Amino acid sequence: MASIPLGEISGSEFLEKFLKQGLIEINSFEDTDSLITYKIGTDKQFQSTLWVNPGRYKFQKVNSVEILFGSDSVSGFLEEMIYKPGEGDLEREKLNSVIDQFKNWYGEPHITFSHSELFSEIYKVIEVNKNQNEGAKRGKLAGAFDAMYGISRYLIWQLDGYNLMISYRENEDDSLSSLNTIRYEVNRFEDILKKEKEKVLKSAVLNDYIDMSLNLDPFTEAQFPYTDRLNLSAIGIGHKLPEEERDIRRFKFDAIVKNEYGDLILLIPDVDLELDSPLQSPSSGLFRKTSGGYSYSVFFNRNNSNGQDYEKLRRLREQKISSGNFSDIKLEYEITAIIFEDGEVIKK
Repeated sequence: MASIPLGEISGSEFLEKFLKQGLIEINSFEDTDSLITYKIGTDKQFQSTLWVNPGRYKFQKVNSVEILFGSDSVSGFLEEMIYKPGEGDLEREKLNSVIDQFKNWYGEPHITFSHSELFSEIYKVIEVNKNQNEGAKRGKLAGAFDAMYGISRYLIWQLDGYNLMISYRENEDDSLSSLNTIRYEVNRFEDILKKEKEKVLKSAVLNDYIDMSLNLDPFTEAQFPYTDRLNLSAIGIGHKLPEEERDIRRFKFDAIVKNEYGDLILLIPDVDLELDSPLQSPSSGLFRKTSGGYSYSVFFNRNNSNGQDYEKLRRLREQKISSGNFSDIKLEYEITAIIFEDGEVIKK
């Protein structure tokens, strides 16, 4: 791996070089991306999966390589089970043999670091290691994993042109480790990421910031001068744009009701949700959603002209429920304004 010029070679060139050397095998599956297995040194006792440029961004050049090694694992549910070689737990004795092998190649690691939280990128570990006493900053950087899951160990070699890291998670059973990872990362990787994040933010539209599910709840009676009340509920609301580090305090949207053909039935403008607490940015690596739901109502009089569209939707809802086709009514949303934690407002 040390002979690969990170940041200069393309992904296809990288894979071709490793295939010729017999270091990797590429296995294609029907319902998943190609699976690349990697041989660690000359030892065949380890199963492993190799990822080129893992993460959110697709680079033309190879800027990082990640290898997960350990026992075989599977994930999924029922018939959706996916085979994952090298992503399971590993005996500590075998882990230590890998670490010793890398020490023979590169010498003692320049940084040995432990933390209760889990990090993927090497530059983050280096930064957190330098700022151990800045707890608040560390919390922003971390991909938040609770200490109850154990301690993460990091060994980092700072080499010519790139950094190398072996990381693993200590389990309660001291004889096993999990999330065993070898990562190679080009120097100044954070600057490359920063440019990519700036591109994403520049092209982002308001719907890229918010994720939620909308429900059309039962209509209810209303007091005079109204006759009925349309009820919406929003659940699982979350800030989904990791490039935006600010939390979201409040937002507005248009609720759009369509039929099974995608034709517009009703548009409910300027639904304003005042949240109990800000939507936390997923920039740390953790996507959080609200645990509860939020309700919004529109009062109308079915006998007035301005209430006719709402009345048509009320009747359609009843018809679809009685016929068992309620799913024909589709709800979408268009975010129209966002207020960030610092007070800045962006609008459509």
